[in-house]
Amino acid sequence: MEIKDGASWAQAVGGFLAIVAAFMIGNSQAKAAIAAVGLADNLSYARKCNALLAVAATLTEVSERAFGVYQTKNELMMKLFAGEWTLPLDTLLEELRDIRAHEFGDQNVLTAVISLKVSSSYLKNMLEKMPAAIDDIDNDNNWNKFDHLLDVIDINRKLIAKASETLSEFLQPAIVAHSS
Repeated sequence: MEIKDGASWAQAVGGFLAIVAAFMIGNSQAKAAIAAVGLADNLSYARKCNALLAVAATLTEVSERAFGVYQTKNELMMKLFAGEWTLPLDTLLEELRDIRAHEFGDQNVLTAVISLKVSSSYLKNMLEKMPAAIDDIDNDNNWNKFDHLLDVIDINRKLIAKASETLSEFLQPAIVAHSS
């Protein structure tokens, strides 16, 4: 074999190794990009879970506070707090509308989100009717309408708390799994 042939072989082997190295580098970069996208998706999912849990916890708190105020049957306190629930509930219901429960991929979460949406809407509706019911008490000391609304608020308060508890049960492990 002549020196010329050896140089040609060295060039051919070197070219082949360069192609293999380029392929390996490209493959490594592609895997790193896929892993980065997966990490971003996991963090995005964890953020969605945290946001949903925050909305659920706040709805639970608002419903508990509203029920607590009306349960006292203290007319002055009820009148003072009658409109307090409108803005927080409107904001929370708006946040709930933006949540796509099917994105969480769990039937229990889907059911809990739907329950949260329906119960919160009913709660808001009942709370909006409370000032008129309080006025009826003033006019003819009739507690029937008020007591009925209070019962419906209590039922929806409990449904919101149960939905919030279910969401926490199913989303907390998902948050941990998707945060690492």
